[in-house]
Amino acid sequence: MITNILVAIDGSEHAIKAFDLACDLAVKYHAQITAVYVIENFEVPSELRHFAEVEHLSTDAYTLHYKVISENVTSKAKKLAVEKGVSLLETKVLEGNPAQKIVEFAESNAIDTIIMGSRGLGTFTGLIQGSVSSKVSHLAKCTCISVK
Repeated sequence: MITNILVAIDGSEHAIKAFDLACDLAVKYHAQITAVYVIENFEVPSELRHFAEVEHLSTDAYTLHYKVISENVTSKAKKLAVEKGVSLLETKVLEGNPAQKIVEFAESNAIDTIIMGSRGLGTFTGLIQGSVSSKVSHLAKCTCISVK
């Protein structure tokens, strides 16, 4: 039974399709959706750090940039969920390794189904080392659906 769905969102075409499927399943099974956006930690280039200092930003440019993106992606998800008739939606923004954070969140929040795009907005490293969706499907203890 599908009761608690985690859908990974990043604004990519595949993630949008995954979210659409999650909404359809949530409506059909009266399930809760948690839409998760993961900000991947990486070293901020010195130029961006300098820009943030010069502009007297209270936070570094990296954090500000990803905060705006995550708010944009999660607000679009909320809008689509309402349009699709989803009544139980929560959004979360996490920081860290995307595959690891998704699996940890799923395990600690009784998620029974994870839905992800097969390819997102990952880095070049993701092409070499494998996609986040592939890693999650291997590590997660629950059902995983990869959407193309």
